[in-house]
Amino acid sequence: MMDFKELIQTEEYGFLRDNPRLGDRIMLLGLGGSHAYGTNQEGSDVDLRGVTLQLPSDLIWMTRFEQYEDNKTDTVVYGFNKIIRLLLECNPNTCEILGLDEGRDVIGYGGWKKEREAHF
Repeated sequence: MMDFKELIQTEEYGFLRDNPRLGDRIMLLGLGGSHAYGTNQEGSDVDLRGVTLQLPSDLIWMTRFEQYEDNKTDTVVYGFNKIIRLLLECNPNTCEILGLDEGRDVIGYGGWKKEREAHF
């Protein structure tokens, strides 16, 4: 099995560390697509989906952030406010994050899991 924690340390995923809206603000980063469902085959691409905390300026409407997309790595990190809205709308692209199995997380699964168990 691929080491996804090692993968995100590569230069190609440097935006996860360098972007001020991501970095240590990421609450959860996990696998999406075939790797999330366990249907991946050799050569399957890696899809990452995540959630990041809003900046304080976002919360008081001075700035706005909905999501960060990196098409080269097929990574989407949703702002917390946006993912809550999409989850309430039962958006399938975000609902898969709720069902993320342990071991398919890359960053931060512990706290997210506790919240999910407390509310679902």
